[in-house]
Amino acid sequence: MIGNGVRDEEMTEEEDELESGDSETESSEEEEPEPVLKYKRMVNDLSKKLEKDKMEITAIAMHERFLLCGTAIGNVYQFDYEGNEVGQGTKFPSHSVAINCLSVDMSGEYYASGSNDGRVNVFGFFSTDSNLSGVPVGFPVKQVALDPKFSQSHSFCVGGDRPVLYEKGFLGKLKTTDMTRTPGRVDALAWHEQYIAFSTSNAVQVYDTQQHKNITAIKKLDLNLRNDLYPCHLAWQPTSYGGGNVLLIGWGKTVKICKVVENLNSVRDPRKLSEKYVEVRNTLKLPDFISGIAPFYDKVRKCVALLCYPDLSEEQVADDEEDEENKPILLVISPTSNAEYEEINEECLDMAGFKTCAAASYQLNTLYNENIFTVCNGRDVILATPRDLEDHLDWLYDKGYYDQCIQTAKERVKEISEEKFRSLGFGYLNHLMAIGEYEKAAANAPSILGTNDKYWQNLVLHFIKNRQLHVIMKYIPTREPQLESAFYEAVLMYFLGQDHEEFLHWIKHWPHHIYNIHFIIAEVLSNLQKIERMQREHRERALKAGEIKMQPPTNLLEALATLYQYDSNFGDAIKIHLKYKVGKNDVFHIIESQNLYSQMASQVERLLDFDQERALRVLIAKKEDMPVDVCVEQLMGRRELLFKYLDALFHHDQHCCDGYYDLLVELYAEFDPDQLMHFFREDPTIDLRKALNVCESRQGLTRETVYLLKRTGDHSKALAIIYDKLDVDDAIEYCKDVDESTLWDELINRSIENADYVSKLLNNIGTHVDPMVIIRKIRDDLQVPGLRDSLVKILQDYNLQRNLTHGCNRILVKDCFELMNRMVCTQKRGVFVSEARVCLECHGSLVVGEVKNAADITTFNCSHAFHSACIALRSGNVLSTGLPSSASSASLASTASVAPATPNQSECCPQCSDSK
Repeated sequence: MIGNGVRDEEMTEEEDELESGDSETESSEEEEPEPVLKYKRMVNDLSKKLEKDKMEITAIAMHERFLLCGTAIGNVYQFDYEGNEVGQGTKFPSHSVAINCLSVDMSGEYYASGSNDGRVNVFGFFSTDSNLSGVPVGFPVKQVALDPKFSQSHSFCVGGDRPVLYEKGFLGKLKTTDMTRTPGRVDALAWHEQYIAFSTSNAVQVYDTQQHKNITAIKKLDLNLRNDLYPCHLAWQPTSYGGGNVLLIGWGKTVKICKVVENLNSVRDPRKLSEKYVEVRNTLKLPDFISGIAPFYDKVRKCVALLCYPDLSEEQVADDEEDEENKPILLVISPTSNAEYEEINEECLDMAGFKTCAAASYQLNTLYNENIFTVCNGRDVILATPRDLEDHLDWLYDKGYYDQCIQTAKERVKEISEEKFRSLGFGYLNHLMAIGEYEKAAANAPSILGTNDKYWQNLVLHFIKNRQLHVIMKYIPTREPQLESAFYEAVLMYFLGQDHEEFLHWIKHWPHHIYNIHFIIAEVLSNLQKIERMQREHRERALKAGEIKMQPPTNLLEALATLYQYDSNFGDAIKIHLKYKVGKNDVFHIIESQNLYSQMASQVERLLDFDQERALRVLIAKKEDMPVDVCVEQLMGRRELLFKYLDALFHHDQHCCDGYYDLLVELYAEFDPDQLMHFFREDPTIDLRKALNVCESRQGLTRETVYLLKRTGDHSKALAIIYDKLDVDDAIEYCKDVDESTLWDELINRSIENADYVSKLLNNIGTHVDPMVIIRKIRDDLQVPGLRDSLVKILQDYNLQRNLTHGCNRILVKDCFELMNRMVCTQKRGVFVSEARVCLECHGSLVVGEVKNAADITTFNCSHAFHSACIALRSGNVLSTGLPSSASSASLASTASVAPATPNQSECCPQCSDSK
């Protein structure tokens, strides 16, 4: 089982099922608020001394490091907050009679004790310099208080018949000061910074140790109340609580909250008015007597802790219940106004010997800043501490707030122990399953059970027992933790016998290494054999009754194929997929991942039957492994599949269909005639005669037949088919496309007797055929619709054509003149010949400095230059070497002009001619 409620700490291996438990019912009464404190009885050495040694505690003092207890026989003991005695080696000074009071300074270095023997002991834990042993007071000491900074001031005060302040005087002697002239026994004493509060018979007074005078007196409200039965209780609120110099007074049934404030009026008359006074901020009436008072820290509001003793005189209580009604009550309140308060916490304390105790028998002590309290009645000590997160979670669980409890635990899981979280989680799961909330329990299981495999196995077995396994399946871990393989096998066997669809789902989604594949395969095969026997028997009965045969268990077969795939038996896996058409994605995943294309070349037909779209993609992409010839051979008996394959192949790469174009013509004509024309226009190498026979043998392929006749050149037959089976508009377009006069004559002759056809011819052939040819052939008695409009259109077309012709001629002539002028200007342009240029024939310089050596120069458009004489010599004509004066001047100017070529000279550049 998961756990025994919220208190179970762990699961034992022997427990094999979950406890359902009883769901807790919520009370119809008003819900109690959550307590703010938790309580425990102090045990160990303290408990032993109280029980065995019959020790009676008469005084207690608290410090953050220890707890001091004074006894009825005058001894002082030191304990920690677990009740263990500490400081056994330290000899504490004792008294001869009962200790009435104890006080510890703020640093925890000194403590003081007072007794009915009229003496005060001051003891230092670490130093004996300020120790005082048996200081005589002169009266029984009921109260004692060390200065919080005793190690510096060495001052303390005592209370008994009167309050007395002891201070360190000259040469270390103690100086005493009576803090009041009002007679009366001091029942309470509290020291805070420079102020000492103490109670007398009828009032509470505050003494200022710096001014050495009383600053105020707060009178007792109920003067008839006996101080020995219901003494006064005082406590200062620490400054860190949000307000300085706040005094708490509890007397009888009244609580007063006071504050020491500055007296602004004292500036006017300093002789008559004190500089400070105590202001009463709240006066609260309680139904019970106050046995102790202490400050309580709260971040939001101001609170006070009270130890109350029930007032039974005002209640009608039965005799047998009276003893139970006088238990002490620890109450935490928050003042809401001057006279009203709100109860934050109320707890009756079941203390040993409470039946014989009165209001004055109890003591309430506190450890400031930590909200830790001790309640003592002499025979028992209860320690009250703030509730932590685990206590809050326990309270939520006990009250039935399970969802809030577990949500809080998850959000703050780092703040609680693992055992506590597990304990709460087990209890929560038990509760959810007990009320039938299995889905919710399953959803919370991962965060509660964590990585403990035993917890998971027990939880799942509980779900199986209650037939709720499908609910928790998606939460069962397969790693961290990974459970035992036998456990996963058991879960799969459950679905194998109950739900094949779920079995297939988890076979695919669970990693296959977590269970024994061969064991599962064997079980599946066994199950299939049983199903086959059942189907065989059912089939025999169904045949007799004429019923429909049963379908194969596809989910189970797909699961078997998946298991074969996990076992690397890809051949059997693919056979099952293709035979029973299950697991479309799995088949192609296996083929692609294992590169089984060549092995699948013999299964083309099955692949196409299985998933035509994906199979075609694979066949086209893997032509090398699955050759076209092999695929076509397998598909010859399945013409439609063959067409799908060749069509896809043609659109991918038409050259792959070489040798199968004629077959494609037949297939297109049979299965997709609308695409046949597109196929023809792709211009494949087809036998036109065979294709024409196919088209002529099938109806509805007129345009395809005309297209083929056009390609074969049989225009007359094509025109006849168009004229007979299509429309004259199509015939006109065909003639325009071919544009042969004989074809136009044939169309005119066929249409001349049809007035509508003649009208259409007149409207469309004006630019292709002389309209007079048609007009002359129209009979006089033929009524041609729209003849006038057609003739007008013919004249307009002629006029437009004539205008276009004239416009084009003008543009052509203009362009010719512009080009001729450009050429002439180019030819007239001079050619620059630099001094570095040489004749390409004789390699002599073209430009010379002396006139006698100058010669004519001939340049060509190819930029080659020669001596004119060299060109003439090359062509066989010897020219005179004499040059006119103009040529010599041009040579001297280092600029050569193009010499006019003689009739015997070549018109082409000799250099370029040689290159050619």
